[in-house]
Amino acid sequence: MFLAALSPAGHAGAGVAASPASRPGGRVHALARRGARAGVAANAAVPAAAIGSGKLTYHGGPILHGTTTYAVYLQPAGTYMSPTYRSNIAKYLSAVGGTTLYGVLAQYTDIAGSTENASTYGGEWTDTTSFAGRGTPGNPLGDSDMSAAVRNAAAANPTWVRPGAHAIYFVFLPRGVYERYDAFDESFVQFCAYHSYFTDPLTAVTGYYAVMPYAGTDLAGCGSEPAGLPTPNGDADADAEINVISHEQIETVNDPQLNAWYDAAGYEIADKCASSLGAVAADGGNVTLTGQRFLVQQEFSNVDNACVIKLAETMVAIPYFLTTAPGVIDVVPVHVRNASRIDDYGYTGTVTITTSDPLASSVPATYTYQSSDRGAYPFYVTLWTPGRQTVTATDATNGLQTTTTITVVRGGVDNGGFEAGLTGWTRVGASTTTNAAHSGVLAARVGAPTPTLTATLAQAFTAPYGATQLHVWYRQACNDTLKHDWATVTLKDVVLVTTRVMLAKTCTNNGLWTEVTAPIQAGRRYRLTLLNHDNKVVGTASSTAFDDISTS
Repeated sequence: MFLAALSPAGHAGAGVAASPASRPGGRVHALARRGARAGVAANAAVPAAAIGSGKLTYHGGPILHGTTTYAVYLQPAGTYMSPTYRSNIAKYLSAVGGTTLYGVLAQYTDIAGSTENASTYGGEWTDTTSFAGRGTPGNPLGDSDMSAAVRNAAAANPTWVRPGAHAIYFVFLPRGVYERYDAFDESFVQFCAYHSYFTDPLTAVTGYYAVMPYAGTDLAGCGSEPAGLPTPNGDADADAEINVISHEQIETVNDPQLNAWYDAAGYEIADKCASSLGAVAADGGNVTLTGQRFLVQQEFSNVDNACVIKLAETMVAIPYFLTTAPGVIDVVPVHVRNASRIDDYGYTGTVTITTSDPLASSVPATYTYQSSDRGAYPFYVTLWTPGRQTVTATDATNGLQTTTTITVVRGGVDNGGFEAGLTGWTRVGASTTTNAAHSGVLAARVGAPTPTLTATLAQAFTAPYGATQLHVWYRQACNDTLKHDWATVTLKDVVLVTTRVMLAKTCTNNGLWTEVTAPIQAGRRYRLTLLNHDNKVVGTASSTAFDDISTS
């Protein structure tokens, strides 16, 4: 109904040097029992380095993009699974999506793009149908029994995602129950588990599943815990099974039809690291996934060219404003990026913000990233002390840190009343000061009483804390027409690279001081330009006086 007959050809076991040429036509890829792996004996210390031949290469087939996983338990009366077996498996399948471990897959793509860091757990179902004397080494269950279990589970749970590109069904067997998918390969003799696929002959939909014999039956060949350490969840059988689940799940996503990603020797992403655990802590775990501790093998990363539990990461902070004013909130997004220099969508570390400014504050000061943050989170930092201040983001647990520098200036327009002459202003053309001020003693005069061309005064400034308006007073002595002579005032937002015209081309000679204003945002960097244009005709010289330039 859901599964086509399983082809016995094309088996490529983990640790078995399978040629890619042997893969077409086969539908099973198995995790070999440790004693059946080339050069690796049961209970032997195994190398942490990747095995196989080179990096994974793409062979044109599909990968999976966002899946829901389901647990199908075959447990007739009288068979055994440990008391916390199911709950621990459910915990793992619920936790793995959106994590740095699952995020290793993101570097691998097909025609539809990269694998989303998304896997959800859809639930479990139990089939208590008797094995009728089968399941022994001499009379093992077969893949047709596994097919029937998937068929029954899907039929009994109409709300489940149907077998297809967005579902993986895991079929779990009790302790001491054997399964054989062909005439030669049997659980706990040649293999620990396998993943496969099928095509529904009626709908032509391809579905994906993994067969999971009970790893606790053969901890020497299918277990994972280093000698002398506890198991992270206190259940040796469940913890061993979780490692095997991780192997099969990652491979099913990365090479679901055995024609996507594998190396020159036929090794899939998990095969290359099947015996590599990395650093194992005293609690028996080597990874925290969504707050839960597990022991799972590493996966092969092309970008790291190594077995990893997560991609190598770097941290970078990118402030919105490199120059700000005291008391102004600056947004400082902190990105955690993988070896491909893209945001690590699976990052879930805890970051703390510190600064060199003793008066500074950050909201939040400490934050634990969620998978929905996709590797980036904005911190709101307020600095108060003028000068160059550093802002540092630290993830002490993962050894990540980055520091950026923000310059804090007092803000406001410098010498906006021109009582210090033209100090603080950049002058181009004929500009000076005049005693005909709007207030105080001096004002600026842009242009001259004698014919000139274009003259400007300009200044870059940071809007101070609480400022919302910029004020400019001007008085023109325009002795020609607007066609030939004019004054303008423009305000450029240096960050957004946008320019606001505060005073459009104007030519007046009424002797009155006039105010123009523009909205500003505290902490933003602006450039103000005061311009006077004269066409340099004798007898029609024009100039413009400016004064009392300020913020409020």
